[in-house]
Amino acid sequence: MNCSKALLLASALLAFPGVSTAQQYLAYTTNTVLLRAGPAREFPVVAVLQNGDAVAVQGCLQDYSWCDVVAGPNRGWLDARYIAYPYQGATVPVIDYGAAVGIGVVTFIIGSYWHDHYVARPWYRQLPHWSHRPQRAGVRAPYAHRPGHRPPRPAIHPRPPHKVVRAVKVRPVPVIRPLERPPRVLVPQRPLKMGVAPGRMVFGSAKSPTPVFLAPGRSLTSVVRPMGTRNAGVRPGRRNH
Repeated sequence: MNCSKALLLASALLAFPGVSTAQQYLAYTTNTVLLRAGPAREFPVVAVLQNGDAVAVQGCLQDYSWCDVVAGPNRGWLDARYIAYPYQGATVPVIDYGAAVGIGVVTFIIGSYWHDHYVARPWYRQLPHWSHRPQRAGVRAPYAHRPGHRPPRPAIHPRPPHKVVRAVKVRPVPVIRPLERPPRVLVPQRPLKMGVAPGRMVFGSAKSPTPVFLAPGRSLTSVVRPMGTRNAGVRPGRRNH
């Protein structure tokens, strides 16, 4: 921060009557910003501050989103994003470095705050309306209406136990297929008589086509004789043993 800015902040400190130097932090605005009557954009506008105007920070909400400041003869709340403070040779935004700088945490009580600073303002007559609007974190309703009264604690309804259902992996059932075997081919076999060797059937000559059964080990020449010769030992149509 240059020397002119430091002199500006020092002279601004003298311009704030009734403000303790031990409880305020001299800062300045970084843009044209509206000074409001409460820590929200819905509250009435107290004054319009220009870029670089000096302000004395009295404290901020717990999350350092809005700060209570004194700007000349006016008192109100500024968005902390537009408040810069000299810290370790640099200027830092209060919304990020408010806790590191050491700016204290304050609570906004609309009844007492408006009574101390806005009695002559036209919106002071609307205090009941602003007192019953939804409040944000760090903002309290006026205590002057019901001193010592605490709102009842909301009933706590226990939640039913949460059951964790885990997916079960189902394995597919293996399909058992019957073994496919090639069909068996049955070759018919001729029945054999016990103790009898199989023979074979041959035909005689052209003049005698009568079939002749030959015993094993015998040939056709041994049973067929020349014409006119009696076939001894050979019977037509029967086996020759």
